[in-house]
Amino acid sequence: MTLLGRFLNRIFGDKPKATNQPRLRSSYDAAQNTPTNRKHWTAADDYSANAAASPEVRRALRRRARYERDNDPHLNGLTKTLAHDLVGTGPRLQLGLGEEHYDAARLVEQSYAAWCRAVDLAEKLRLMHEARPTDGEAFGLFVTNPLVSHVVKLDLRVIEAEQVCTPDVDPLNPNAVDGIVFDRHGNPEFYHVLRQHPGDTYYSWTLEYDRVPARNVVHWFRPARPGQARGVSELASSLEIGAQTRRYSAAVLSAAEFAAMLAGVLEQEVPAGEVGVTSLEDWNEVEMTKGALLTLPKGTRASQFKPEQPITNYKDYVHEKRNEMARPTLAPFNVISGNSSGYNYSSGRLDHIPYHRIVWIERERMRSKVLDRLFLAWYAEAQLLGLIPDSLPAINEWIWEWQWDGFASIDPLKDTSAIELRLQLNLTTLAEECAAEGKDWREVLKQRAAEKAFMKELGLAESVPASPAQPFEEVPDDEE
Repeated sequence: MTLLGRFLNRIFGDKPKATNQPRLRSSYDAAQNTPTNRKHWTAADDYSANAAASPEVRRALRRRARYERDNDPHLNGLTKTLAHDLVGTGPRLQLGLGEEHYDAARLVEQSYAAWCRAVDLAEKLRLMHEARPTDGEAFGLFVTNPLVSHVVKLDLRVIEAEQVCTPDVDPLNPNAVDGIVFDRHGNPEFYHVLRQHPGDTYYSWTLEYDRVPARNVVHWFRPARPGQARGVSELASSLEIGAQTRRYSAAVLSAAEFAAMLAGVLEQEVPAGEVGVTSLEDWNEVEMTKGALLTLPKGTRASQFKPEQPITNYKDYVHEKRNEMARPTLAPFNVISGNSSGYNYSSGRLDHIPYHRIVWIERERMRSKVLDRLFLAWYAEAQLLGLIPDSLPAINEWIWEWQWDGFASIDPLKDTSAIELRLQLNLTTLAEECAAEGKDWREVLKQRAAEKAFMKELGLAESVPASPAQPFEEVPDDEE
């Protein structure tokens, strides 16, 4: 049959006969199109990541998330705690260029550390991460600041999410998202930065913006979908819980206030026209003095309102609601509440093991998204100013790491014993253990050697602590 014949047969040919077999249905309950399911998922859509996170949606979520943060003390404290746990006192550069370049590398590390203090980099990184749970994202611009107290005048300027937008964005341009222009490979080319904050009331807001090259911008956000270009508030799924918790707290407080004072109704049990009985008008309010006895008119009885609010469940309710609201931030409950009174040692360690893993993952993301790019920009300017020793190889041959603050040990003795055992079994290295504490193993050994030499010079004997019991040490029968 020719191609034309096949086409005509498909259009005018015999239709398949209907059968009595039932239509194939999905085996997933959630895919069934029942009235209950249709009602529950009425708002479900199949928008793309960028269409779902439209400027209007992101703006509404930012406003409400900031409002909840500013009015909920636990959420306010949580955002600060997350920033402190991630950034701490700030990342420190550690170059690994070999022993032959150790002294020169140390000069670069010291110069970069001095620049970080001059621009207060740690504070700006904490600010960017503190804004992410509510705003969904934060931006940093590489700018030249002549007031930086360092020979390198590079600075990181942190701006809010709404200042990166395109007032005249073309919805038909497939390579443009509000505030960002991409190339055909999906790489950001330019960011549109408004010259004034759109919420600034001190100046007349204009639609003028600057096209900032992508190499001078860092975008700190966590995408939740492939192709997502802008960040959405991480608290979007739990914003309503904050309002519910505050309303419940207000109801419990009202119930407690009613129970603590004489508030109720006056009931008149005799006819109002009887001699010697004071006549009371309907719906009149009677003011009473707190903490005082009172007498009632003849034939009148006072009935106090009974608080029906289940205030005995208040603690459990607030506990669960706080946990639900902050769950999108991946923090355990004692980090959310700032209270570990209900924890034992095992529970505390069990909760913090995944939390510390999350922090390390976020630190690695900050390294690739912010720190490495910022260091390369600093290097370009420092090299022009002669701060990079000539003996060092080219930058593309450098290897560097970022040292972060370590986490405080819950049980230092047990952790120290575990580290000692891993070192004896060659399951770890001193470099790895020192890195977990935010220290350089070379500096630790050099400092210890200097201290031991000085103690020997002073004639002081070094104290040797008692060795902890080895977990695999066999105990003789006569000593058991």
